[in-house]
Amino acid sequence: MSTFHTIGLMSGTSMDGVDIALCRFTVNNNQWDWEILAADCVDYPEVWQTRLIHLPDQNAETFAKTDIYYGHFLGKLVREFLSKNSPHPPVDLVSSHGQTVFHNPVKGYTVQIGSGAGIAAECGLPVVCDLRSMDMAYGGQGAPIVPMGEKHLFPQYSAFLNLGGIANIQLHADHQVLGWDVGGANILLDTLVGERNLAYDEDGRLARAGIIDQALLQQLNSHDYFQQKLPKSLDAQWVINQFLPRIDTSKLSLEDKLATVVEHHAQIIGKALNEHNVKEIYVTGGGALNGFFMERIQANNSAKIVIPEADIVTFKEAIIMAFLGLLRWQSQPNVLSSVTGASKNS
Repeated sequence: MSTFHTIGLMSGTSMDGVDIALCRFTVNNNQWDWEILAADCVDYPEVWQTRLIHLPDQNAETFAKTDIYYGHFLGKLVREFLSKNSPHPPVDLVSSHGQTVFHNPVKGYTVQIGSGAGIAAECGLPVVCDLRSMDMAYGGQGAPIVPMGEKHLFPQYSAFLNLGGIANIQLHADHQVLGWDVGGANILLDTLVGERNLAYDEDGRLARAGIIDQALLQQLNSHDYFQQKLPKSLDAQWVINQFLPRIDTSKLSLEDKLATVVEHHAQIIGKALNEHNVKEIYVTGGGALNGFFMERIQANNSAKIVIPEADIVTFKEAIIMAFLGLLRWQSQPNVLSSVTGASKNS
C-alpha cells in the first residue's frame, strides 16, 4: 500500500478563479482510496481576470510573459494555501491544469498557461502540468480528461455530468468509456447575466422568471455541433462566438434569454442521456447548484440525478487534476484514448 499527498489546481472556462484541493490518495492492488484534506476557491483579482479574458488577442511577447507571471501567481496561491492549512502532511507534488487560452482539436492544438517552473519556484514543490497536450499529439481531442479520474475515484457510478463553463458527459460501461462536451453551459449563462453586473444567476432565479422563446430554442438546438459524431470537444470562446450572437439578436428580455438557454441545455443533455439509456447520473460543477437548471434537466430525461456533497460538487475537477498529476508522476497513463479519439492512452 502506498500513500501520496497531492495538490490539484483547476481554473475553468468561467475564468472566475482557481480551485485548490489537497488530497490524500492511497493505492493497494490498483484500488484507490482518497479524501480531501483541505480545499479552497480563490477568486481572481480584477487585474488577473482582465488579463486572462483579453489574452487571446495579445501579441506573442505579452502571451509569453503572462504564462510566466501566471505560473508565479499560482505558486504563491499554493504557498499561501499551505500556510493557511498548516499543519499538513508533506506534499508530494502539485498538479496544475492551468488556464485554457486556446483549444482547437480540429487543428490539433490546445494551450493552458501557467508556467510549471513558475509554480515550482514559488512553492518549492515538484509540478505536473500541461495535461492535455500529449493526448493531442496522439491525435486526440485533448478533452475530456477527467474520465480516468472518475474510473478510479468514483467507481460506484457509471455516468457523470459536469456542469461547468461547458457541460460534459462521461459514461463508463462494458469496459468502454465515452466522454464528450455536450454544449456550453455556465459560460453562456454567466456571460448573459454580466449585463446586470452579476457573476451568475443564483439558483436560476432570473431564468425561472423568464418565458422560453420557441424560435430561439429551435435555432440553438439545431446547431451542427449537436449532430457531430464522437469524439468531440468545445472551446469556450467558440461557444460564445457561435451562440451569443444568435441569442442577442432575439431582442428578448434577459429573463427570457436565460430561460431559453437553460431549456436548450436541458434538452440537449436530456437527449444525450436518453439516447444512451442512462439510469443514474452523478452531477457536479457550478450548474449543480442551480436549482432551476437541475429541474429542467430532470424534466427532460428519465435518469435519477445524484448530487454529492458540496465539496465534491465544487472541487471534483481539482481533485481529479491532483489525481491525474499523480498518475503522470508514477509514469502511468492519465488520459483515455477511448474518450478522446487518440491513437493510444497517454
